[in-house]
Amino acid sequence: MVNLATATPSESETVSLQTQDSSAECITATVVLGKEG
Repeated sequence: MVNLATATPSESETVSLQTQDSSAECITATVVLGKEG
């Protein structure tokens, strides 16, 4: 899962919504945030 401690508030909210919507999207968000961070 994404480390919300290093994510911006907007990213944290987005990841939360994606987690509820689709686990695949949550995984994608984890990869993207991992590359950015």
